[in-house]
Amino acid sequence: MKKLLIVLCFLYLPTSFAQNFFKTIADKLISGQPQEIQRAYKQKLKWNDDLAFYMVENEDADINLLGYLFAMPNYSVLFSPSEFVDKYRYKDIANDINEMVEHDQLSPYGLSLALSLCHKHIKEHSSTPCDYEMIFKKQIELMPKNAFNYVYPIHRAVEEKDEEQLKLLLEQMAQSTYIEIFNYTHANLEGVIDDFYLTHPFGEDFLNYEKNALNNETDLSDGAKERFLSDFEESILLSVKIGFELSIEFPPLRAITDTCKSKKNYSDSCLKISNLLINDKNIITK
Repeated sequence: MKKLLIVLCFLYLPTSFAQNFFKTIADKLISGQPQEIQRAYKQKLKWNDDLAFYMVENEDADINLLGYLFAMPNYSVLFSPSEFVDKYRYKDIANDINEMVEHDQLSPYGLSLALSLCHKHIKEHSSTPCDYEMIFKKQIELMPKNAFNYVYPIHRAVEEKDEEQLKLLLEQMAQSTYIEIFNYTHANLEGVIDDFYLTHPFGEDFLNYEKNALNNETDLSDGAKERFLSDFEESILLSVKIGFELSIEFPPLRAITDTCKSKKNYSDSCLKISNLLINDKNIITK
């Protein structure tokens, strides 16, 4: 079972390292493998590419952003979409996000994804910035009392050492009445992946590779292997969906907690924010 889990994690789970680094290492490792393994690798790469393109072309702008996230270093699988990365540049994604926000195409969930993309990836790789102020304004319009609106702006204020802005944002956050953090999977994502899979099944070489790995697994009983094989493709597809669920990053609350611990002059705002966070039972953090 451990070997099987390693195989699934290797193929599907996100990595925090540089995408190109992993792609280079993976290519070198695969190049020395038998032809059937190389074919399996290429089939999975193509499948990932097609899924990313499919999501970016979806009519739902929130799903478009999930497609972009699928191709990013922290969100992509180890065998990251290669053709997708060649086609979509960071500046193009930044421009696309700005247009989505400007034309009110994103839900509160989508705005959260946009901030994650802009903060985690585009800021470091593109001379074309996301319009943070516009995103912030849209959040306030849609969720005027949600404390989550201030998490990324506060993080930026701390990074830029803007004490005046930091003080103002903490005071505004303290006036919030609830917090909803959008670090869960989009309600329609599973259906989108299922629809994609109807016309884009996994390649035979890839499936044979996974089946061989399962058959060679010594920690599973024959009965367990048979049960797994009976829903084999569905189980692999489920692991893709789980990978998305695990890959949505938690927003950078650290900037708030560190500020509140180190600067006494913000104590009034920090106490109000702390009470707000403590009362929300859905947040898993200190």
